[in-house]
Amino acid sequence: MAAAGGPFGSHAARLAVFHYQTYNMMKKTIKAVSNARVAYDDLFFYAIPLENNDLLLDKAVLNKHYPAYKKLPKEKNGMHFIFTDYRDGIFTLVMQQNDIRFEQIYLGIEKKTLYVACDCGMPGAVLCEHAYKGLINISYGQNRKLEGYYWPGFEPDANGVSKYLDIDITRLEAYISPRTDFGNLYRRGMGFKDQSVVVFDHKLPESAKREEGAHQTLGYQLLYNRYSFYKNHLPFLLPFVGTTTKSGDDIGYYDYYLVKEKQFNHGLNLSNDQIILNEISKAMFEIATSVEHNKVKGEYSAETKEYIPLMLDLWRKAIPKLRFEQHLKSIYSHSSSCYRDRPRKADAKATRVTMDDLEISFILSDQGDYYQLKPVIKTNGKDISKDCYKVSLFVIEPITTTNFHFHLVGNLQDEYLLNWLSEDYNKLTVLKQDFESFHEGFLQQLTECYQISFRKYKGSMLQPFQYDHVKSQIQH
Repeated sequence: MAAAGGPFGSHAARLAVFHYQTYNMMKKTIKAVSNARVAYDDLFFYAIPLENNDLLLDKAVLNKHYPAYKKLPKEKNGMHFIFTDYRDGIFTLVMQQNDIRFEQIYLGIEKKTLYVACDCGMPGAVLCEHAYKGLINISYGQNRKLEGYYWPGFEPDANGVSKYLDIDITRLEAYISPRTDFGNLYRRGMGFKDQSVVVFDHKLPESAKREEGAHQTLGYQLLYNRYSFYKNHLPFLLPFVGTTTKSGDDIGYYDYYLVKEKQFNHGLNLSNDQIILNEISKAMFEIATSVEHNKVKGEYSAETKEYIPLMLDLWRKAIPKLRFEQHLKSIYSHSSSCYRDRPRKADAKATRVTMDDLEISFILSDQGDYYQLKPVIKTNGKDISKDCYKVSLFVIEPITTTNFHFHLVGNLQDEYLLNWLSEDYNKLTVLKQDFESFHEGFLQQLTECYQISFRKYKGSMLQPFQYDHVKSQIQH
């Protein structure tokens, strides 16, 4: 619908004739309580401007259209309404008193205007007592918001069916809400339900003005290697100065790392986040380059284990700020001394780093004469177990051969467990005759920390692991 003076037409006294064609319902009809069929285009609709933008039916505004001197006839003073229908955006109500039916009224609601018609025809094109009493009742004699009746574009069709709405018509109310499939519906002129509770205070940083042609810029590189590599170091972040391609979208040439004496030896303008990132990178660098290398395959040195909690904490501080850095790369380093050289373009991979998105569980499979236990690693519901691999503090998900997604481990328990498993292809195998001691010495502890599923022999379905159930199958 439109406001008075729009598609509804106009009237010298700000009245409007509501024609059925404004709802695209020129020939459609609805079935009334009396089983008579009422054509909307045969009705006169009186327009009541709400005089606000809040869909508020104000009693004082309503009384302008039915002044106090126009008292209701005594025999109609006790009239009340009964909701009977809602089709094509029009509500149908019957006005009655002591089971005596008077007239049927019809309501159509726009953002700024309420339209009401009555079977009495509203002689003289003025608001009749039936419609006035019905509106007073709907508002409970007070000011009443009509937003519960306002669903522009979602209204049910001539058969009373809406793809988007659940509608429950009772005698005293029309309860309307979005179907669960659609969640929160955007209503024209209103927005989403309870949208005011959402506050957008944390803005994305303003994008730096893109320079024309190739230019120097600041980027960050994640240097990592496998924890079992004999020159292992904890993964750390290093800022670097590079020269962009002509488009500015990527690094065309890596000039040098910003380490120690070079930290402030550049002419780049840094954002506040980059200044903080550089300080975090410096702390990471000092840890990674100072602790003793691993001497035994498959284990961290004692000194490294001391620093892992601190390094995890530094990564947790860095990752939210890396989100906005355009040039984030990773490189497999064969030693922590590689920073003495400038970054190698051929080795650098486009990189994304996230945290708190790893979900670890296990599947115990019956393989006939033995059981096999494998980890399942998911991120946001996606199983990445087949392609991912473990490095110090991270699980790497290769998106392509030149684009890696690094997932930070959640805690030291996950770090040590996944490292240990990855040393032997993420598989643990136990003979069935050893299952009881395997459960007592390992599996029971695992079930207290991770979800375990069980797959029957030659089966495909998974079920929750139950020790007694599996043990009984062995005995049979």
